[in-house]
Amino acid sequence: MDARYVRWQGIAMAQFTIAIALLSALSVSMLGASLVLILHEKFPSPGAHGLALGLSMLLLMAVVLLCLFATVSRTLDFRLTARKVRGKRCLLMFGISSEQFGRISWLCFWTAILLFLGGGLLFATSCGLLLLPKLLCGT
Repeated sequence: MDARYVRWQGIAMAQFTIAIALLSALSVSMLGASLVLILHEKFPSPGAHGLALGLSMLLLMAVVLLCLFATVSRTLDFRLTARKVRGKRCLLMFGISSEQFGRISWLCFWTAILLFLGGGLLFATSCGLLLLPKLLCGT
């Protein structure tokens, strides 16, 4: 096998891992900021900003779960690939092949990105609706 391909593959795997970790960390931090807003005594929960914040929290929780699923499926994919390299015959885990685990990982990753964009936009909208009157009126 070409050494450049092996090096490129290692870099691609590291980048994917970092991207999943970044999505997860940003989602958890937005969830924490949302909880701080909700628990603040002056937070008016009814209204457009309350609805936007609630929806953003649901989307961000889904992102964290999808990142967890992507990580688990990648780990199982690596285990099956290691079995293949060692020459073992059983190349299925839970009835799923290595290629299918790879597809699951990428599906979870791209879905998490889309949900993160939606959740982040709703979070920013909620914060904007809540803080804009304070910024403009100075109260």
